[in-house]
Amino acid sequence: MNSISFEDSQLNVGDNYYIYIEDGNTHVSCYFWFDSLAQSLLSIKEHCDFWQWGNGLEQAKVDLSNIIDSQLPTAEFDDELMSQINAYMQEHAGIFLYSWGSFEELCSGSDDFSKEVRTEFREECANSYDEYDPEYDEDSEDEDQASDARPVTEEEQEDFCQYLINMPS
Repeated sequence: MNSISFEDSQLNVGDNYYIYIEDGNTHVSCYFWFDSLAQSLLSIKEHCDFWQWGNGLEQAKVDLSNIIDSQLPTAEFDDELMSQINAYMQEHAGIFLYSWGSFEELCSGSDDFSKEVRTEFREECANSYDEYDPEYDEDSEDEDQASDARPVTEEEQEDFCQYLINMPS
């Protein structure tokens, strides 16, 4: 399994797995996309040069590898591993791993983060529609449905990916 740089992973919107990180120093947040869970964990271990590390990049690679490797071979996107990675990242780089999971979960999951992202996507769609259609009725039933967290359909996935690319941070 090959790792992928975080910069390159930003180009792969809609790949199987995502990591959503917030930078407490710059107040920027963004998604990183990976083919597999293993690729995402390997990329955290090998390509953490995207941030400034208070104890140096090489030490950060060693420390993050130790945290992740302590969970292997059963490492998965779980709260305990996220908590351990976050404790290290916040102390040494000021970044916060806010959410991680699969694209499928983001499209249809019942967790709070997925629901929030889909609700914001639907609100953005409703706002875009309102701007471009002079006959759009703000009180219509469609607008109420557009602001919910219902699963993203296959037909909507291209628009959803575009939303994730352009999502305000």
